[in-house]
Amino acid sequence: MMSRWDVVVLGGGPAGCGTALALRRRGVERVLVVEAGTYGAVRIGESVPPDIRAVLGGDLGLWDAFLAEGHEPCFGSRSAWGSDVLGFNDFLFNPHGHGWHLDRRRFDAFLARQAAEGGIAVATGVRFAGSEELEGGGHRLHLSGADGSAAVVEAGIVVDATGPRGRFARLRGARARPLDRLVFVAGFFGLPEGGPLTRQTMLEAAEHGWWYAARLPDTRCVVALAADAEEVRASGLTRPDAFLDRLRRTRHLLPALDGSGLEDGSVATWVAVSYLRERVAGANWLAVGDAASGYDPLSSQGIQKALTDAVDAADAIAARLGGGTDLGTHYPHAVNGRFADYLYNRNRFYATEARWPDASFWCNRRARTELRPAAGRA
Repeated sequence: MMSRWDVVVLGGGPAGCGTALALRRRGVERVLVVEAGTYGAVRIGESVPPDIRAVLGGDLGLWDAFLAEGHEPCFGSRSAWGSDVLGFNDFLFNPHGHGWHLDRRRFDAFLARQAAEGGIAVATGVRFAGSEELEGGGHRLHLSGADGSAAVVEAGIVVDATGPRGRFARLRGARARPLDRLVFVAGFFGLPEGGPLTRQTMLEAAEHGWWYAARLPDTRCVVALAADAEEVRASGLTRPDAFLDRLRRTRHLLPALDGSGLEDGSVATWVAVSYLRERVAGANWLAVGDAASGYDPLSSQGIQKALTDAVDAADAIAARLGGGTDLGTHYPHAVNGRFADYLYNRNRFYATEARWPDASFWCNRRARTELRPAAGRA
């Protein structure tokens, strides 16, 4: 491994690999991607809108390769939100066509493979362990391997793509301003041939949260419940029997899963936090994707946001390496602007559900409409 790089990207998810790929298209060649995992872990599926074609195809030049991956088409959504009636929203008139239900593990591995095949160095099973600023500019990074090995590299610019922890940004004193926090309980279901679940995303509001379901490419689907942590603990929703019992109370989702079965050992939980980091760029570093901001999965904008951040970050870095403006001049305005749009739409959408005005879940969503001050140290 070389010891000096123009750019080191910490994190090899969509935001990290997207930044590396976009940098390569801008002529930046000495780029290293450091990924702690190996792309083998199971990831919950995610839907992306038709507009993903603009960034995957137009900005990154990967559209044909993406289509060859065979992800499940998404033709719109069906939702029972604000009413007991199931409404429909399709992509019929979208100029980019339909959206997609992604196999996240496969999608992340695809981006890493495209980066490596494009001449970008991708180091897997390697973690970021610490850093120091260099006197002449840039950063010295300490890396550790899963086998206990250690390495030191120098980077002219560091891209933090380490997810919500924002490990590098936090060391630079950039704290996260929180908005909201949800806990998701999800499971994978095997689908019968010709079953009633369509290729549309399903969304159904309930008294103690909201449900989401989407098909996956391998005759399976993912079903998830978003709730408050207190409800998950009090009702024991991490147990498969409690999860299924709550699912049986749904009006529309249960019939759509007729003939399906929960896969053994597939129930998992994760936390989704909405936040915006106080600073997303500084002296020779910037943060992208979830290291910069977190969106409620209700928006279905997580990957779109990550890749858009990546393209904007690559523009800022290429300009900086070319002797142009500082990283903190334009890029933060783009990230903050996207978050402002997300916040407006998120608040408006939650406000349309008024069937359970006294339920704690919905009271919490109505109370959490603005960013709160960052607490404690970064």
